[in-house]
Amino acid sequence: MCSDECRKKKASTTKKEYDERTKDDKLEKLHENAYQYWYNRLRMLQKGKRANAESAAAFNIKFADFRKEAKKRKSMVKRREMDFTDFSNWIFQQYGEADKIISELQ
Repeated sequence: MCSDECRKKKASTTKKEYDERTKDDKLEKLHENAYQYWYNRLRMLQKGKRANAESAAAFNIKFADFRKEAKKRKSMVKRREMDFTDFSNWIFQQYGEADKIISELQ
C-alpha cells in the first residue's frame, strides 16, 4: 500500500507529465483555461469577500453542467465531429455565461 505522501507525490508527477504532454495542445489549453475561469469564480463564492454558501452551491451545479458539456465537446473535436473553431467559440461564450450566473446570484 502507498502512504498519503506517496499518493500525493504520484499525483504531482502524473500532473507534471500530463502538462508536459499537452503544453502545445491548443485544445487542452483552451479547455483548461475555461475550467480555471469557472473554478476561480466558484472559489470566490466559497471563500472570497462575497462568500455565500447558497450561491456557491447553485453555481457549482452550473459548473458541473459546464464541465460535462465541455468534456463532451472536447471529445467531439478530438474525434473530428466538431470543428475546433466551433469549440473555441462555445468556450468563449461560457466565460460570459459564468459571469452572468455570478451576477444573477449576487
